[in-house]
Amino acid sequence: MSKTTDELHGVQGWLLLLCVSLTVLTPLFWFRDLVSIVGEILRAPGPVPSFINSQRDKYVMIALVVVNTAFTFISVNVGMALWRVRPGAVQAARKWLGVLALVKIPLLIIPLVPQVATLDPNPSFIVSSLCLLTGLQGLVSLAWRDYLASSRRVAATYGG
Repeated sequence: MSKTTDELHGVQGWLLLLCVSLTVLTPLFWFRDLVSIVGEILRAPGPVPSFINSQRDKYVMIALVVVNTAFTFISVNVGMALWRVRPGAVQAARKWLGVLALVKIPLLIIPLVPQVATLDPNPSFIVSSLCLLTGLQGLVSLAWRDYLASSRRVAATYGG
């Protein structure tokens, strides 16, 4: 038995989970990570915190902080547009999720090829972990992008 268009209309189910993920979970997780990173930097006695192996690791960390902060703000805006069923929200979300995937998936390489991240043979654990998690987020973005393109609920809710 298939659901009718009326039963599928509205921000519910997986679509609601995507909206909550973009507008609530993304900022919460990023704030948690940001507090942790800043706390470690403030507690470090020297110019380079102990959890960062080199100056280059420090720059990779700073770049990840800046980029992920900007991405968090954009994600919240895209998520709110989806949640409020704004015209063009699905197209904007698909584009945004594609950008996230394009930017984040290549970061999966950094832990595998240490020379990409640093001149040291062993990049710091936290830099490798952040790159790995960020890269995996890119893969999740691809899955959500595919969901927006193929979901009957999305088509019924936004008219597609």
